[in-house]
Amino acid sequence: MKISIVSKYPIIKEGIISCLNESYNNVVYFKSLDNFIENFVDEDDNLVIITLFIEDLRSIENISLLKNTYSTIKLLIIDFNESKDIFFKLSKLKIDGYLLGTFAKEDINYAIKKIFTDGKFYDRELLYRLVEDEPADSITSNKNPV
Repeated sequence: MKISIVSKYPIIKEGIISCLNESYNNVVYFKSLDNFIENFVDEDDNLVIITLFIEDLRSIENISLLKNTYSTIKLLIIDFNESKDIFFKLSKLKIDGYLLGTFAKEDINYAIKKIFTDGKFYDRELLYRLVEDEPADSITSNKNPV
């Protein structure tokens, strides 16, 4: 398994690597998504961890290009914006995992294991927020149950 980290901030990269150190030793780093795409070698078992900050929103187009070009690549997005809109846009691109920037070491390791066993992982804190934002009457309406 090869893990690539794409983050323009070296301190974020170091933090992620320290979370992965015990379990994964084949980790490479790229400062930008453009740099990653230029140097990417398509192999099985590739996971790309991409950090998103507000100034990285134009990267969503590159994420789409990456996912469409390399169908076997696995993508784990770490969103420091904590934006529902970004989550919904990225989920339509069939990303494999999504973490808020407030993740714990256990969360990222579990997410990676889940993704590599052909699953998806979405940060539970994000899912709680999405449910809490849903109006109660839309959840408890008397419409025909499925």
